[in-house]
Amino acid sequence: MPKPGDDLRAPPGALTDPVQALHPASEAPTDDSLARSLSDNAPRMASVMTRAIRAREMTLLDVWFASLGPLASGLVEGAVADAMRRTPPPPPKKKLQKPKEFEGYEMIRPLGEGGIGTVWLVRKPGADRFFVLKIPKQEALENATETERAGILASFIDEARALAGLYHPNVANIIDRGVVQGVPFLILEYLIGADLQMYSEAAKMSLFELHRVVPETCAGLTALHNAGLVHRDIKPANLWLRLPLAGGVKFDPNKHRDPANAAPLSSVVIDFGMVRAQRVSAEVGGRFVAGTPGYIAPEQVLDPVELDGRADVYALAGTIYNVTTGHKFFEEIEDPRQRIVAHMQRAPLENIEHLGDYPAALVKLMRAATDMDWKDRPTPLEFGKAFAELL
Repeated sequence: MPKPGDDLRAPPGALTDPVQALHPASEAPTDDSLARSLSDNAPRMASVMTRAIRAREMTLLDVWFASLGPLASGLVEGAVADAMRRTPPPPPKKKLQKPKEFEGYEMIRPLGEGGIGTVWLVRKPGADRFFVLKIPKQEALENATETERAGILASFIDEARALAGLYHPNVANIIDRGVVQGVPFLILEYLIGADLQMYSEAAKMSLFELHRVVPETCAGLTALHNAGLVHRDIKPANLWLRLPLAGGVKFDPNKHRDPANAAPLSSVVIDFGMVRAQRVSAEVGGRFVAGTPGYIAPEQVLDPVELDGRADVYALAGTIYNVTTGHKFFEEIEDPRQRIVAHMQRAPLENIEHLGDYPAALVKLMRAATDMDWKDRPTPLEFGKAFAELL
């Protein structure tokens, strides 16, 4: 260490090139290999010195100081100490919080929420694969009456039971399910891409763009109906378009809406919060009207004991109408309740002014799919096949 009274100021350029500062030309080693070694280490040591100065941690340089002679270590230590005094203190370190976990799944970030549910992106610790966690929304449970709370929990349990034994490439598949402290949860596959609402809002879809989407959606609905279930809420937001995006990349309408940049891979039916059995008991039927104005089938409004899967075909026709024209069934009626009533009073495609680009045969098919009498509508497979043949 230097003696009291010694000049501890670093020579010019000490911090920018510590090797040159320690070995001026007149004292430079004559061994070429040593000189090359010192020069090679200069960038690394400059980086370590910078980090020590910013962190105000002289101990980061202890090993290096020990390798230097007394004079050299004193010069450098003095220069570093002077630099520390002139450098503003670092910001306080943020307290590291342990990632939230739910039943062994690490909760990464929220993906969204609905009226009664919250959806999270989750991951199994140590695994690279992501999943989706769906749980009841805490505020909804806290603000609900006992009857409403029971209904919310029952809808999650029904959804889990409905999907537990169903696997199909055009249906969002369930990975895990359970109940924690009385609260049910679902773990679903993580889908990459965009729903049809996001995709069509970026630019209306052409009929040709639907030439695979519609038959694949019909295949997924057929699997659901064969399991004795009805979705009851088919709409653009509940049909997912798989896109070839890297994991974690969000849909960018300015970039990924162009099929030349991200050609759709397949379509998937999602969100089964409104799903129910095609036949329920008289005690259950009529209690809960599910669906969305602009898409809901007329017979679905009454929540009958028996509900045929062709209610979903009606809603699918409404979805096609929306993503290709930008319009919805009965959108001229502002009151949502009156719009639902309109579904029960008249066929939605009596006026075809918005279907100018539709071939006559497709207009006929769309009208058949939205017939007031569900018995006169095509099944999903019939509708999907006919739609593909017309394009």
